[in-house]
This record gives sequence, C-alpha cells and structure tokens, in this order.
Amino acid sequence: MLGKNFKQNIYKCILFIVNMKKKGLSTVVTTLIIILLVLVAIGIIWVVISNVITQGSEQIFLDKFTMDLDLKNVNANNGSNTVTMDVKRNAGKGDLYGLKFIFNDG
Repeated sequence: MLGKNFKQNIYKCILFIVNMKKKGLSTVVTTLIIILLVLVAIGIIWVVISNVITQGSEQIFLDKFTMDLDLKNVNANNGSNTVTMDVKRNAGKGDLYGLKFIFNDG
C-alpha cells in the first residue's frame, strides 16, 4: 500500500496542473503551434526546391558539352616544330567551330 503522504502529494500535483493559469498554458500551446507551422513550411519549401532541382538536372546531358572525335595519323616534326594530324568526327549532335591543341614537352 502506498503511504498517505504519497497520495496527498499526487492529489496536490493533479490540482496544481488543473488549476494552472490559462495564460501560461496558452503560451506553451502557441509556441508548439508556431514550431509545428515552421516545420511544415520548411517541409513544403524543401519539396518544391527538390522538385525544381530534380527536373532541371534531368534536362542536362553530357552530350551537350562533348563531341566524339578521333585523332589519327599524328606526325610530329621536331626540326620544323610542326604537328600534322587527321581529326575524325564520329556520329553525334552539335556544331564544330574549331579545335585548339596544347602541346607540352614536359
């Protein structure tokens, strides 16, 4: 059996909780509602941004930035410092406007 003081203390705690000021209780509830609304707003914003990023990244392909080229018959003449080569463009989209080659002897 529980002691008489224990039962009285439980009863006092229950009365205290029931008789709390409404102002304090409404402040706690208001704070919780604001926190909940902020979390929901963050979730909605995240879903929208995530969809925009996903849809935008699906439209980017590596083919837009690269071409398939082959180098054939590369000849270097050290005496005249010239290089000759044949460049073959393989199938693919895009226009080829020019090529730049960088040579390094190191």
